[in-house]
Amino acid sequence: MKTPFPGMDPYLEQEGVWNQVHMDLIANIRYFLAPLIQPHYKAIVEQLTYLTLSPTNGNPKPTFAGRPDNLIISPHGYQPSSPTATAVATAVAAPVAVKPLEALLLPMPEQHLHRYLQIKDKYDEVITVIEILSPVNKIGVGREQYLQKRDNILGSLTHLVEIDLLRMGEPLPMEVAGKNHYRIVVSRSEQRPTADAYLFSVRE
Repeated sequence: MKTPFPGMDPYLEQEGVWNQVHMDLIANIRYFLAPLIQPHYKAIVEQLTYLTLSPTNGNPKPTFAGRPDNLIISPHGYQPSSPTATAVATAVAAPVAVKPLEALLLPMPEQHLHRYLQIKDKYDEVITVIEILSPVNKIGVGREQYLQKRDNILGSLTHLVEIDLLRMGEPLPMEVAGKNHYRIVVSRSEQRPTADAYLFSVRE
């Protein structure tokens, strides 16, 4: 069915759909920018991995488990680091029998990938960061981590382009008059704390 909206389609925010939209946006922005900024600059796709723990009996909401530099998971479970590893005997209580409905849910780690663009010069210095917000860093467990990263960029000489095409969740901190569905913020380092904001509605 054709979308009834002439502008941004809010149905794209559905789980399982937005990831593909986000990836396509990143790829197309890079494809568009590359010939405009060469040969002095290059557009690089970077990636963050957020680790969360899935909901359990005692905690119905996912929790942030960290942002690893590397994640290695053995398909065969834990393997001793050396054949000479020594086991230490400890007293372990007998397991408690439970009914099926009382089964314990263990928090399982889940990965959330977030991609963004960096514009670098020939010396590999980051000139501009282009962020397209995802649920994980706007309303999810990665919001606080993203805000910290955002503050680090705003405190540096790096320019920031922040694209928020999600109606869901609270907008990121910014002093701007009026309500709007979407916003694109362009923060040039030499103009801070002032920034340019492009505000538009779902039908625009």
